[in-house]
Amino acid sequence: MISKKYLLDSINIGERKIFPIASLNIVFLKNNFFSYDFKVVAFKIIEKDLIYFINLDLSDEEFDNIKKNEKSS
Repeated sequence: MISKKYLLDSINIGERKIFPIASLNIVFLKNNFFSYDFKVVAFKIIEKDLIYFINLDLSDEEFDNIKKNEKSS
């Protein structure tokens, strides 16, 4: 199985920018594709000078890694 997280394009609402963070999981064996799952698992929100995150479906460890990686970029 392959699992990747992606920061999607922002949704702008006034001065607030909302970035969905999606997870893509693909199950395969050699050349046989079995299933995939794509869902929004968190949000990164930028409002004026504030940056904050909302966790929807990640473990605490995954969520901490996402926040650390996104704040450094």
